[in-house]
Amino acid sequence: MQIAAGYVDDALCLAVHVWPAATTGEANAAAEDADVEDNLHMAQELVGLMGGRLTLGEPDADGLLAQLWLSPAEQTPVLAVDDNADTLKLYERYLSGSQYHLIGTPDPRQALPLARQFDPAAILIDVMLPDMDGWELLGRLRENPLTADVPLIVCTILPQEQLALALGAAAFIRKPVTRETLLAALDRWTSEASLPSETSSATDSPAPGPR
Repeated sequence: MQIAAGYVDDALCLAVHVWPAATTGEANAAAEDADVEDNLHMAQELVGLMGGRLTLGEPDADGLLAQLWLSPAEQTPVLAVDDNADTLKLYERYLSGSQYHLIGTPDPRQALPLARQFDPAAILIDVMLPDMDGWELLGRLRENPLTADVPLIVCTILPQEQLALALGAAAFIRKPVTRETLLAALDRWTSEASLPSETSSATDSPAPGPR
């Protein structure tokens, strides 16, 4: 068996070349080749159900060539506004391998333009921001028709959960943020975006004192 992989038109293509079975009996060889072909046809149906494509060449003396085409998964954009570059990198690492894709900015004034450009499913907001604090940004995003229904999640070291929820945040996460807490909050609020009246604290353990 020989395997080769590469990208074609932004889709991952995996080519598998299967050679005829090396057995002593002609009947056994034919049976094993038939099993391989049957399994590949079954795989073809399963891949199709998942949005991919598996093409099978005609079997011959040189074997059988199967090509698997996988389109890139569509990711859900999440906007994060935080002036700490390390925090944005941390969020990006947390979301890596998930269904979410991070768009980060340290500038709260870029929140609306980025929301207009990327249509995020949720927005993460720090409180201590330059030029415009997170509370003011939260109010502006909640009042703007473009972001009025987008779940706004306040992520801060400050112990001000009640204020965040009173000002219209969908959820509150006390820093330091864990990957599990962040993904759980995003999973909940991106699926419940149609219920903006609910609010929730997303902290998963007693928070440390302010630093």
